[in-house]
Amino acid sequence: MKAWVCCLVLLLPFGLGAEQKAHQHGVASATLVIDPQGVEWQMDIPADQLFGFEHAPTTPQQHAVLKAQLEKIQPHLWLVWPDEAQCQLKTAELALEDPSSHHHDYVSRASWQCAEIGPLTQLDIRLFQLTLGLEQLQVQYITPAGQGSATLTPENHRLEF
Repeated sequence: MKAWVCCLVLLLPFGLGAEQKAHQHGVASATLVIDPQGVEWQMDIPADQLFGFEHAPTTPQQHAVLKAQLEKIQPHLWLVWPDEAQCQLKTAELALEDPSSHHHDYVSRASWQCAEIGPLTQLDIRLFQLTLGLEQLQVQYITPAGQGSATLTPENHRLEF
């Protein structure tokens, strides 16, 4: 998707290309790109917000929490598009970003093919209710209508663009 690559280049000044990202508890950051070929999502989130700990699981209880949370979050069903757009999930992954780090972060990537991009004027992000202490989601987006950014919270979790 050529537009996706171009859009990432445009967002590099916002820190997406930085080699060292700040690890901030309670805050996740995401990028959303919508173009006629489809929709792309990428999010970085501290492991602590997903599992309640930021290191590799060491106890049976931590392994159970990790497994349960991954089963809830991995399918990306918490990203809810308007029904009129008829979006179908093509790919989704949630992976550990850097296993050698002492402060684990995860990266969420997903893509959709939508029958109609016109109705894509908002995205309901229901991630907050699945996490353990996520306070803010900072989103940068590029759509056919323009680009922008927003800071979402548990009380204000709808991204409008």
